[in-house]
Amino acid sequence: MATIQQATAAAANIAEQNNEMVSAVQEINQAMQMNKESSDRLADMIAQVKL
Repeated sequence: MATIQQATAAAANIAEQNNEMVSAVQEINQAMQMNKESSDRLADMIAQVKL
């Protein structure tokens, strides 16, 4: 049977892991946003070349 200390430690561990996942998702989102901006710029360049 888990003690209160064990349950508290487990909850803190889960909270820390959640924070790490949030940070990872934010980094992925930032990378995807940068990719979108690059793609948009490339599309504009290609459109100008076609003209």
